[in-house]
Amino acid sequence: MPGREAARLVVLHKSETLARQLERVAATYLPHVEVVRCADFDAVDLLLAGGRPFDILVSGPAVIGDHGLARLRALRARRPPLQLILAFDEWPRRGLRDTVRTGAIDILRLPVADRSLADAIEQGLAIAVAAPAPPAAVPPTTPDGAVIAVVSATGGCGKTFFATNLAYHLEAQGKRACLLDLDLQFGEASASLHLEPSHTISDLLALGADAEELGRQLEKHLAVHQSGIRVLAAPETPEAAARIDADDVARVIEAARRRFDYVIVDAPAALQESVLVSIELADRIYALATLDLPSVRNLGVMLTTLRRLQVPDERVHLLLNKVERDVGIEVGEVQRYFPQGFAMVIPYGREVNRSLNLGQPVLADAPRCAVSKALAGGLAQLAPGKSPASGAAAELAPRRRFARREKVAA
Repeated sequence: MPGREAARLVVLHKSETLARQLERVAATYLPHVEVVRCADFDAVDLLLAGGRPFDILVSGPAVIGDHGLARLRALRARRPPLQLILAFDEWPRRGLRDTVRTGAIDILRLPVADRSLADAIEQGLAIAVAAPAPPAAVPPTTPDGAVIAVVSATGGCGKTFFATNLAYHLEAQGKRACLLDLDLQFGEASASLHLEPSHTISDLLALGADAEELGRQLEKHLAVHQSGIRVLAAPETPEAAARIDADDVARVIEAARRRFDYVIVDAPAALQESVLVSIELADRIYALATLDLPSVRNLGVMLTTLRRLQVPDERVHLLLNKVERDVGIEVGEVQRYFPQGFAMVIPYGREVNRSLNLGQPVLADAPRCAVSKALAGGLAQLAPGKSPASGAAAELAPRRRFARREKVAA
């Protein structure tokens, strides 16, 4: 391509096969193209974040499956000049709509001939050259916020209780936090705080806005608690919830993390697609269980599943909630099954029910009770700032990248 030197191409694929073919194609047909291989999304994000920009991303089949399409769409939304080529070994089952929404300029069926692959890359480079330069904007003064996913394998473990208190802790330390109620069918974050939201996540997505406009509209759709907690409420009806897919959830999370220091996702007790996307995007995952055999067993199953999904162990922090004495199982017995240990052991306390009935986080309503002291001590390690109840401090540096309905009681 005359006048253009060293165009850059990144291939996202766990296997080296596609990258080697691209290198061969570049050497034969496209000597002006530099090829770099990445095995996962984290590596791509780090690569794209620094140095000279890339022109084309070729994504292979191993990362396109499951929730990869949503990740690709979110990645392109952050870097509009980057052109995307998808390479499948079989046509995607996610449906044409999800595939088209990634903004890919070409879709290839593997195995693909070298000449056809070269033609697709040439087309992508031509589009990249013809595309108008992005407007000169003042770069953000702060990095994207951290995403915290609060999950459990069984209902009634106290995810909403923990998520609201975590949001309160962060707000009390001057951090801007947004609580996303991802229990789309039976969201309880608003109810637990006695909020009556005028807008929900459905209303936000109904705007059909692009990523930038979605972010601008986000704050108008948040319900604000008197303590300062900001909540993006779940849909009002199951029918509205059914219209929200994993791709939509990824868009909202990405928009929120650009405007808040922390995005807290209160997830349902099910590893459905929207939850898996939030787990993929999360910088930290807090997995809750209670002191009973079904909850403990299901926590083990969840951890095994997360490992199969290649979620790094260091992102996952275990919390044991509503701990009581003389219930037929001891904390020490449970800990033997989880060598990574529990980051927090929270006792059962009547103050939690009282705080929920008053629509307040327990840290605000009863800061001196045993539950609040356990929360405060743990949050001093898990989240930044000086805890309201403990006075301890610890800083969590946000990484740029890398349930069923609960009972009323925590």
